[in-house]
Amino acid sequence: MRLELLPLGDDAVAALVADAVGGEPDQTLLELASRAAGNPSLITELVAGFIDEHAITVQAGRARLSTDVCLGGCRLQSTAVSTSSAAARGNWLRQPPSSGGRSG
Repeated sequence: MRLELLPLGDDAVAALVADAVGGEPDQTLLELASRAAGNPSLITELVAGFIDEHAITVQAGRARLSTDVCLGGCRLQSTAVSTSSAAARGNWLRQPPSSGGRSG
C-alpha cells in the first residue's frame, strides 16, 4: 500500500508558521514559506533557521522578519542570518513559488 501525501494548502502553511513563531505571520513570512511548495519539512526548517538566528520579531500577535531577506531570486542580504541557517533553507528559497499549494 502506498500513501501519497499532498502539499499543504495555504491555510495549513499559515497555521504551521503561526504555531512555530507564536504569532500571525506577516506577508513576507508567508511568501517565504510559500517557496517550499507546501512541504512541511522545508517550512519547518525555514522557520527554525529564522528562530535560531533570532530573525523573527513578534509584537501584538504579529510575526515579522527582523532582518533583511531578499525575495525574488537574489541572495540573502542579512549578515545576522548565519551560513548554517541559510544552508538549511537551501536553494529552494531563491526559486519562485510554485503553484502546487492548495487552499485548506
